Amino acid sequence: MEQSILLATCDDHPGLSSSDSVLARALHEEGIEAAAAIWSRDDIAWASVSAVILRSCWDYHRRPAEFVRWLEGLERQRIVVWNAIAWVKATMTKTYLLDMAQCGWPIVPTTVARAGTVVDPRDYEGSPAAVVVKPLIGASAYRNSVVHADAPRRIDEEMLVQPFLSEITEGEWSVIAIDGRITHAVLKTPAAGDYRVQRDHGGSAMVGSPPAAVADLADQILRSYLTPDLLYARIDIVMTRSGPLLMEVELIEPELFFELEPAAAQSMARAAASRLHANEIARRRMR
Repeated sequence: MEQSILLATCDDHPGLSSSDSVLARALHEEGIEAAAAIWSRDDIAWASVSAVILRSCWDYHRRPAEFVRWLEGLERQRIVVWNAIAWVKATMTKTYLLDMAQCGWPIVPTTVARAGTVVDPRDYEGSPAAVVVKPLIGASAYRNSVVHADAPRRIDEEMLVQPFLSEITEGEWSVIAIDGRITHAVLKTPAAGDYRVQRDHGGSAMVGSPPAAVADLADQILRSYLTPDLLYARIDIVMTRSGPLLMEVELIEPELFFELEPAAAQSMARAAASRLHANEIARRRMR
């Protein structure tokens, strides 16, 4: 039986990214045809393919309720989705970081500020000179801003508040795992005078070997927090003077930088092929 996969994209980025183009070629080598499909379109025959992989759904944070309805529609049709919808829902709102902190994981100190709060960095842990304010649901530094101690600001909606870490100018590590195994790590560095590491904001990325403490934290999260059903994961960590701190566990639409590490795309393609084969065997047994 011919296998096919739709790589979910979005209106603003309808085609495959350079990274996902590498993945599509790797899937083809495994006998799986892959194509881009905009998640929000209602004329896509999602149930006609073997699986859906969430990839460049880079507008979900602007329409989260609609995105969840789409996912739940796939779930009702029993369509295979990677990553698992339960994990997508669990990590869509970044307050999951607070839950991780309660379990002892070393996250960047995070507070939820209510709408109407006057954000003054001096009111937060360690009285930092500046804090970063960001939406509870966000991606690609969407609506992130820095508030300085000499210019407190009132917020009009519930937001996350984190200390501005000066170490971010030296870069943030993205440790990428495919099918439960770390395949590569990328150091993302902001442009001069900026703190945002995303390419959309002038940041750069290069494959490298992270400090041992960063690699160890990522490995611990992979083994003790995440579950084996995840096809991919990206664990973002910043190395500070006091040690590594988790920025985010990216399970929905992270850039995986396959153009920098094509072997990892091959690993993901093989994992997808293996899972589809196992699913087909299970279906035959149920007949």
